[in-house]
Amino acid sequence: MRCQDCNKFVAFDDGNVDDVEVELDEDAGTVTITGRVVLPCAECGAELKELSVDETVEVADEFNDVLAVLTDAAPVGLKKTVTPEWVDKHVTVKYEFDGDPDTEFHERAQTTVKVPIKKKGKVIGHKERKIKSARYMKTYKGVRVSGTVKRTIEVADPEFPVTASDDTADFDHTVEEQSSAFEELT
Repeated sequence: MRCQDCNKFVAFDDGNVDDVEVELDEDAGTVTITGRVVLPCAECGAELKELSVDETVEVADEFNDVLAVLTDAAPVGLKKTVTPEWVDKHVTVKYEFDGDPDTEFHERAQTTVKVPIKKKGKVIGHKERKIKSARYMKTYKGVRVSGTVKRTIEVADPEFPVTASDDTADFDHTVEEQSSAFEELT
């Protein structure tokens, strides 16, 4: 790509992910990743291309069901009282980050390609073939976000012996595109 500041054809330097923000919905357990990934000039550092990021990750799906957790924790005599209606009335579930989530620039090269297997002119399957020349490899760039989410279950029923339960789940999400799909900044 041609850099306007250098006035020559240049390569991209490692991407900048400082503008990517990670937020957590404390009630739903949904992680939202927003912002932009910038590809700077390798010569002068001027911003050449950007990728807008706006994705969500359902971290709440990684945890065990609240009803099952409370049923397992309940004594034998109270197991029948733990119903979906009881959970809606007496239980509060909150999510929070356990530490700060990590955001880092991500780059990978696709080293294999699927090739059709033909028999008598018909495709009967696919096999993976290794790409031998760097010229034909596709390179994907973007942002990788990882972290740990903590779930707290609080029970407001005085007859229930367990008042709170904590659990954690890790998440790892990558947003990537080929650099040709990034928007040019002029």
